[in-house]
Amino acid sequence: MVKRINGMLRKSLKKQALHFSAHRAYLKVRRKSMNRRRPAVSPGIRLNTRCLIGSVESSTTCSPCEAGTYFDISNTSCTVCPSNTYQEKKGQLECMRCPTNATGSTVPISFSQCPGLCPPGHFSVDGLQPCQSCPTGTYQYDHGRIGCYTCGEGITTRQTGSTSFSDCLVRGSCTAGHYYNSRTGTCNRCPNGFYQPGTGQDFCVTCPGNTTTDYDASTTIDACKETRCGGVIGNLHGVIE
Repeated sequence: MVKRINGMLRKSLKKQALHFSAHRAYLKVRRKSMNRRRPAVSPGIRLNTRCLIGSVESSTTCSPCEAGTYFDISNTSCTVCPSNTYQEKKGQLECMRCPTNATGSTVPISFSQCPGLCPPGHFSVDGLQPCQSCPTGTYQYDHGRIGCYTCGEGITTRQTGSTSFSDCLVRGSCTAGHYYNSRTGTCNRCPNGFYQPGTGQDFCVTCPGNTTTDYDASTTIDACKETRCGGVIGNLHGVIE
């Protein structure tokens, strides 16, 4: 009897299945395969295991699609934006539509290059042509705007259509490291963490990252310094503040 059972087991194992009968009960065990189905790939799309979507392989590196182009998933390549669209960022999957249906001679990269926008120094009710010049005492430095900035109370410009605050005739033009406060009509020193290299400006430039300045009224970006510097000497770790 034992020999008979052993023979049945050997035959069953060779077939990768085990059959056992007892009291009219039937048991069948099969060994599961370790091979699993791979996920289906959509036709026409090549899986790129090296570069992320929005980037293409260039020699030994992955480069994002440049501004003015978009990543075409159908052929995994960078394609120039269609007419009357633009894209300011890199590695994007689509282009943004310009607010007008006008077409230009070149494909715009930024919103300001879209055809039909009011140019700097001009405005309209919707920011589109036809446009009006900014009146005296005001200015506009951007494209496609619906209004102009005022120079400040009692301050004017030499002509209409001014494009910068520097066109405003401020008495005693503010020097570098200072900005003009239109509410008080005075030149103020740029605070710590800011600088201003130009003259006759109404703003100060923020220091980049985690940098700041030691003093106010800074005139160059070189005055911006790191606020924390780490160092290691042997087994000692320290921070200079």
